[in-house]
Amino acid sequence: MFRRKRDDTGAAALEFALVLPLLMLLFFGIVDFGVVFAQQLSLSNSARQAARYAAVEGHDCADIEEHARSSAGTIYLLPSEPGFAVSGSCPAPCKESTDGQDVTVTMTLEKDFLVPIPIPGFPEGVDLEAKGTFRCEFS
Repeated sequence: MFRRKRDDTGAAALEFALVLPLLMLLFFGIVDFGVVFAQQLSLSNSARQAARYAAVEGHDCADIEEHARSSAGTIYLLPSEPGFAVSGSCPAPCKESTDGQDVTVTMTLEKDFLVPIPIPGFPEGVDLEAKGTFRCEFS
C-alpha cells in the first residue's frame, strides 16, 4: 500500500543526450544545404553573366573565363579553388556568327560539404553545374 516516490533526477539530461546527435545532424544538414544552395545560385548567375559578356562584347575564351570566375565568389566559394571549371563556345564565340547563333558558358564545381556528415555511404560533397546561354548580338 505504500508507494515509493520515483527519483527522476537526470532524466532530462539523458533524454537530451539521446536527442542531441539527431538535432546536430539536422542542424548541420540545414547549414550544408543552405551553403550549397547559395553556391548553386552564384554559379548560375555567373554563368549567365559570362554568356552575356561573351555575346555582347565578343571576347575570347580567356576573357570570358576570367569574367566568369571573378563574378562567382560567394559563401565558401573561391573562384581560384580546384574543382572549379569554366567551358563554353570557344574560340571567339560570336565572331562571324550567323543569325540566331548562341553562345553557351558552362561552369562546374566539385565541392565538399562545409560540415561533413558522418553517415556511412553519405556523399562527402556535391557536383554543381550551371549553364548560361545568350544569342550573339553581333557578327
